[in-house]
Amino acid sequence: MILFWFRSILNIGSGILSVLVVATLLIELILMLTVSKLQLFHNIHYYIFILILLDSIIRLIIRPIKAFGYKRIWLGLLSIIPILAFNGVSFFVDINIGVQQIILLIIAVTRVQHLSFLFEPLRSNPTQSFVGGFLMFILLGAVFFMVPMAHNGSITFIDALFTAASAICVTGLSVVDVGSKLTPFGQMILLVLIQIGGLGIMTFYALVTISLNQRFLSVESQEFQESWSTDSMKETFGLVRAIIYVTIFVEIIGALFIFFFLSGHIEDPKVQLFYALFHSVSAFCNAGFSLFSDSLSIFSSSIWMMLTFSALIIMGGIGFPVIFEFYHRYIVKDRHRLKLQTKMVIYVSLLLIGVGGLVLVLQSLHTGASGASVMTAIFHSISARTAGFSMHDLTSYSTASLWFILFLMFVGASPGSTGGGIKTTTFGLLGVALFSTIRGNARIHIFGRHIKPQVVFKAMAIVTMSIAIVFLSFFVLLTTERIPFLPLLFETVSAFATVGFSLGATTELTSIGKVVIIFLMFFGRVGPLTLAIALTKRQKTANYKLPDEHVLLG
Repeated sequence: MILFWFRSILNIGSGILSVLVVATLLIELILMLTVSKLQLFHNIHYYIFILILLDSIIRLIIRPIKAFGYKRIWLGLLSIIPILAFNGVSFFVDINIGVQQIILLIIAVTRVQHLSFLFEPLRSNPTQSFVGGFLMFILLGAVFFMVPMAHNGSITFIDALFTAASAICVTGLSVVDVGSKLTPFGQMILLVLIQIGGLGIMTFYALVTISLNQRFLSVESQEFQESWSTDSMKETFGLVRAIIYVTIFVEIIGALFIFFFLSGHIEDPKVQLFYALFHSVSAFCNAGFSLFSDSLSIFSSSIWMMLTFSALIIMGGIGFPVIFEFYHRYIVKDRHRLKLQTKMVIYVSLLLIGVGGLVLVLQSLHTGASGASVMTAIFHSISARTAGFSMHDLTSYSTASLWFILFLMFVGASPGSTGGGIKTTTFGLLGVALFSTIRGNARIHIFGRHIKPQVVFKAMAIVTMSIAIVFLSFFVLLTTERIPFLPLLFETVSAFATVGFSLGATTELTSIGKVVIIFLMFFGRVGPLTLAIALTKRQKTANYKLPDEHVLLG
């Protein structure tokens, strides 16, 4: 038993060491592009090699289990060569930093499976792993943004944390101009965080687990099937792979279109390519980040750019399960019945886009505001549901228009997507439940299917918790900030729904206000019910029933 626990500690340490090796090599690879001397990393290499050598010696003494193998131990013992070189021993080959990197890379490749050991302590509660994963990447992103080569001038930790949280939560709110404040390295880090946040920590974890040929625990399987609305783990595996393939394909196609339409705005082809890729990823992930200081205002007269961004936002916002089902129905030609979730997502999404666009264009015509074109109104109706891109200054809209945008932001995107909000299915389900209650129907039926009461209770819990957290956060912001009522409320809902729309309040926030907005972005991305489940212990279902009693309502 003692040997088992000792090996477990070694395995976790090996996983951490693997992450350290990969992170070090990645940073050095990036630094090679901008820094000629890498002497600072010699000491880091020295201590990494010492840790690898100690790990290998201990495993050799206690005899390795078959899963680890003697080959990995002998490769780990290679670290003695650079250690001796550090201490003045000469070899027939100069053990320079390049040779050190090769040795580290070989050892890292043989230990890549040890990354799975880091997940072991949390695997019994996937929800906590999901929440913890977001927190870990937010903090890691903040640290990267604090690196001098990631920003121009200076940046405070709270601003770096705010930017990282906004990227991982695919919100788009920013207290700095990411196009000018962040260096190309910093913008690359921002892009990576957006991609991880868009795919989702659960997808990222599932991809790593599948890649390492690891098995899912039963609780993990159940969590994945509930989150992605799949009926089996085979379907879940297919969905994970489809998510990766669809994401890469759509983002590349979107980048090609944007690259073509950027030709009149950016002269350098390399910069143009990076801008195209960045905005394609940002649009598909519904992040709303733009390297242009005025979002997408420079494309306000380009209908093709509006169509390109609209298509990317919609595909990212309808949810991967819907895309997966459409793929099987129209590409694979599997003519099965569309799932209820797919039908609800499509109908509610089209309804919100159409009604939202109509309201915005009619309000603009009524007030004589600028940007009253139908296409611009439809684009903002699409973008309001978690994307956050704008084609012109939102302050030009009337108060009534902004109020309706608040509603669109609160509803948000669809389950299993890159967006936030209470989700289209929650809104649609409660709408049908309300209509059924008014008509006196005890059962709720949608598209010829019965909805269980537990599902309605879950939808009510999501909406209630969402309203409560927005109300409490807004109350705190009203106390700490000196910002007008509507812009501050707009900022609050935008952060919760991970939209990124702002009426100019973001840059005026105090440190306390930034912390509140960070919490709202995190809460909105993770989901109110998910966070509540992660922080509480599930109770066993009671095998008895208490007496019924009537309570007056309304």
